[in-house]
Amino acid sequence: MGEKKYLVDSEGLARLVVNIKAMLGQKVDVESGKGLSTEDFTTALKTKLENLENYSLPTASAQTLGGVKVGTGLSINASGELSATGEALPADIEVMSLADIDALFEEEN
Repeated sequence: MGEKKYLVDSEGLARLVVNIKAMLGQKVDVESGKGLSTEDFTTALKTKLENLENYSLPTASAQTLGGVKVGTGLSINASGELSATGEALPADIEVMSLADIDALFEEEN
């Protein structure tokens, strides 16, 4: 059997042309002298990045902002592990359902 062939009407052809033009609009043009891994940072940015030391967040605690911020209903141990304490949410906080969240976005549009 030979290669599969397709027949499209004028509407299908028009849609195909629109889709091809959209795809071509997303392509990246070749720039002379550049490759896929060209490092074209500014000199200042490259120098700043080269001079950065390894940084790690401090262990979070009730007093220190670190990897997380401890709030109501949460506790954190000396290793920085966050746990829910089972305490109730404050009265002014309402848990929203997915339907409530969807409704908010529908109101915005």
